Amino acid sequence: MDTIGGRISNLRKARQISQEQLAFELGVSTQTIHNWEKNKSDPSVKNIETLCQFFSVSPNYFFPQLNSEADPPPAETSAASNPQSSANAKAKKKFRIYLFAACISYLSAVICAAASVCISFMLFDSNEGIEKITTYSVNGLEFAAAIAFTVIFIAAGIAFTILCKKNKSFFKRI
Repeated sequence: MDTIGGRISNLRKARQISQEQLAFELGVSTQTIHNWEKNKSDPSVKNIETLCQFFSVSPNYFFPQLNSEADPPPAETSAASNPQSSANAKAKKKFRIYLFAACISYLSAVICAAASVCISFMLFDSNEGIEKITTYSVNGLEFAAAIAFTVIFIAAGIAFTILCKKNKSFFKRI
């Protein structure tokens, strides 16, 4: 196509990336990419520079009327040689690590909370009688440690959940 929007669309499709992925890479909204490709608005000079760097083209590619010999579009690359696909693979791996860490953190929090309840029953046992026999020795420090670990694991789970949400824009199909 002879429009800037058409050229952006062609480059994006040649790289086999979605509008969401391109928007994430450029730091703009998906609606902005849609508007550019439908020629409802034009990218700013800063965004043109970013597009040129991202797609490895010169500004002449987007403005062929300024130069009699516009740069040809970049050759289509296979997924194996496409740096964007390797970036997506890294982002996907990072997301999975964060998700796994969040699950482990929440599971650890549940285990520590259960331990806190058990310790509290042992510590605050009100079985008073003449012949009170206790077969366990628990002090308040163990109870406090179990509570502290519960809070720490919950906080870690929340942090990893937030990291997962920040990285989910790469692949909404999972």
